[in-house]
Amino acid sequence: MAVKSVAAWTSMVSGYCRAGRVDEARKLFDAMPARNVVSWTAMAQGYARSGMLREARELFDQMPERNVVTWTVMVKAYADHGHFQEAMELFDRMPQRNPYSWSAMISGFLRAGKVDEAVRLFERMPGRNVVSWTTMVTGLAQNGRVSMAREFFDRMPRNKDIAAWNAMVTAYANDGQMNEARRLFDSMPAKNLVSWNALIHGYAKDERKDEVIGLFLLMLRSAVSPDITTLISVLVTSNSTVEVEQIHGFATTRGLLSDTSLGNALITMYSRSGDLRSAWQAFKMLQEKDAITWTSMMQAFANHGRASYALQAFAQMLRHGYKTSSTTFTAVLSACSHAGLVDKGRAIFASVRRYGLEPTIEHHTCLVDILGRAGHVREAMKIVAAMPLDMRDDAVLRTLLGACMMHNEVDAAREVGEALAKSDGPPGSDSDGYYKVLANVFGSGGRWEEMAGVWKAMKGSNVRRTPGVSQIVVDARTHMFFSRDQGHPQCAEIYEMLDDALVPQMMKKDRPTETV
Repeated sequence: MAVKSVAAWTSMVSGYCRAGRVDEARKLFDAMPARNVVSWTAMAQGYARSGMLREARELFDQMPERNVVTWTVMVKAYADHGHFQEAMELFDRMPQRNPYSWSAMISGFLRAGKVDEAVRLFERMPGRNVVSWTTMVTGLAQNGRVSMAREFFDRMPRNKDIAAWNAMVTAYANDGQMNEARRLFDSMPAKNLVSWNALIHGYAKDERKDEVIGLFLLMLRSAVSPDITTLISVLVTSNSTVEVEQIHGFATTRGLLSDTSLGNALITMYSRSGDLRSAWQAFKMLQEKDAITWTSMMQAFANHGRASYALQAFAQMLRHGYKTSSTTFTAVLSACSHAGLVDKGRAIFASVRRYGLEPTIEHHTCLVDILGRAGHVREAMKIVAAMPLDMRDDAVLRTLLGACMMHNEVDAAREVGEALAKSDGPPGSDSDGYYKVLANVFGSGGRWEEMAGVWKAMKGSNVRRTPGVSQIVVDARTHMFFSRDQGHPQCAEIYEMLDDALVPQMMKKDRPTETV
């Protein structure tokens, strides 16, 4: 009777711990009339799962007796939270170990990216079982050590777990080695949903639409049914409304349409295929919306030039209390950019920090585009100048340069052009990007002397200029010319004709004879 009583109390303690109600579990534990090693272990594990390592260790040190499970619970707790010194100290002190003790330590190392330590410990491990091998293969694969994972996979006993097969297929797919992934997939003795999804997702990420569709159809003929993950992978390769509608219809017949992540994907893909109306319908039909749902719809409105609808969606999202993200603000700023809403764009950009976010490169680029399109070039330049240096990428500089040239701000364009061109290589490098940008800036402003000075500086440095090329078809023969080409067999006659006819006409139009 007493044993049953202890078991019942222990079951209650475990139940409270699994529900996260650790304080109540401890009160029950303290009230137990009698405890055994299982009771103590259950309470220690409850603390460990809740991240309360100090309390778990105090209880561990108070235990009148411990078994291998108790020791393993503490080793795993320390390893899972990155306390490897404490974990190894307990591991080395264990009176005896089982495969789960070793795997707890090894998997902790692997989760922390300590691959070498995991390998050394694994090689010391006696009596490895399929769980141990699978832990090693999976961990190496997740750390991007694909070749090493394959070595361990090939060393495994013949009774490989399907999880090990899936880990290798996933590793190859994530690494872009789709041929290897497919070969391994085809040789699997059995496949489950994870197997199919790993390969389909890999093909989708690699934009190999035919393989995605072919594998999906093969899956439909197998005993494994597609799930939400499968459909999203197939959906993202669709490039027409008809294809999106087919996946939409399939999801409807399978009763999967209520899933929020699938609904979000439908909104995005309908929009990309040019069907804003269907994207809106998918949005309205989705019962459980999240922040991504609203952001996807805002982006769809922005991409289709419906800025007012995007702003309305943004306002509704805030009213409903959804948490905004950087992507949300990129979408709404993009809408302002498309519609030329300068004041609104400024206000939204200024509000980013109020929502606990820091403006990103994309936010700055959108604001620069908004200001630049409206002719506020100097204000846009101040925005860029205030950006941290590591955020001033080519995208924001090119956006600013485009605004300068659009509004004939030649001096401003020169400043931006210098900053942009230096990212292609400073003067003296083997890139001609620095000179091309500056030459185009001066040429667009009619400042031919300064443009000529750029080309002169280029010739005086060790820069390899990418030659301009033209071609013309005469009497069914194609003739190709490079800038300053002297290699054509009729070169003398060609240049004589240009000097006599074409050059005088170009000079009359006040156009330079050298182009980029």
